[in-house]
Amino acid sequence: MKKIIDGKMFNTETAQKMAHHICKHDATLYKKNDDEYFFYKINTTHGKKTCEIEIIDIVEAKQFCEYALKTEEYETLWGEVAE
Repeated sequence: MKKIIDGKMFNTETAQKMAHHICKHDATLYKKNDDEYFFYKINTTHGKKTCEIEIIDIVEAKQFCEYALKTEEYETLWGEVAE
């Protein structure tokens, strides 16, 4: 999916896929080459599927990864975490 937001292109085909999780909705975290982060969300309500892109900051990206990834996967993306 491609979407222009605030004059910038967000493209799931060219961005790095970082994490995926299904809870209330199907959410995939992506990182662009310029260190911008965004979610690609798929919602299904009453049999109708909608897709959206939501821009987030690095803090939200790390929080999502803490929740969605195993420890080893998180540290591969963000570096080792101190005890």
